[in-house]
Amino acid sequence: MKIDINKIPLEGLTLEEQVNPSVLDLETDIVKFSGPIKIKAEVSKITNAITVSLSLNGLIHLNCSRCLKEFEVGLKKDLRLNYQVNRTEPIIDLDQDIREEIILDYPIKPLCNPDCRGLCPKCGKNLNPERIDPPIPLKEGSNPERIDPPIPLKEGSNEGDCKCVSF
Repeated sequence: MKIDINKIPLEGLTLEEQVNPSVLDLETDIVKFSGPIKIKAEVSKITNAITVSLSLNGLIHLNCSRCLKEFEVGLKKDLRLNYQVNRTEPIIDLDQDIREEIILDYPIKPLCNPDCRGLCPKCGKNLNPERIDPPIPLKEGSNPERIDPPIPLKEGSNEGDCKCVSF
C-alpha cells in the first residue's frame, strides 16, 4: 500500500485494499494464507508528521505442532504507524511495515487447541477426542484415517499392541 503525502487532505484519507500474501512474501512452510489480506488505512497529516491507523484482516492456515491437524485462525490486527514528512520522498510505502507487523504475530508453536494431546509416540494415532479436531476440509486424495508417525517407531514395537496411553 502506497500513500502520496501530497494527496492527503486536511480532513484525512481512508484507503481500503486487498493484498495477496505472496506480494508481501508472508507465506512460509508453516504459515499459509487462505485468500487476500484486507487492509483499511486511515491517514492523517499534521505539519511534519503522518499517522496511519491500520486494520488488517485475513485467514491463516496452520498445522498443529502436536497432532499435525490442519486448522485456520483469523488474523485481526489494529496498529498505528507514524512517519516523518520528507519532501524528497512524496510516496510512503507501507508494505514492509505491514509485513513485519503480520510476521510478529505468527505463532511459534501453533496449536489447534490449547488442550491438544498430540500423537501417540508409539503408534502415531491422534490422542485427541473427536470434539477437539476442527472441521476442516481435507485435500483431495488424502486419507483422514491414516496418520504417519512423525518419528520412526522403536524396534520391536508393534502398533497392534498400542493402547494409546497418555505419556
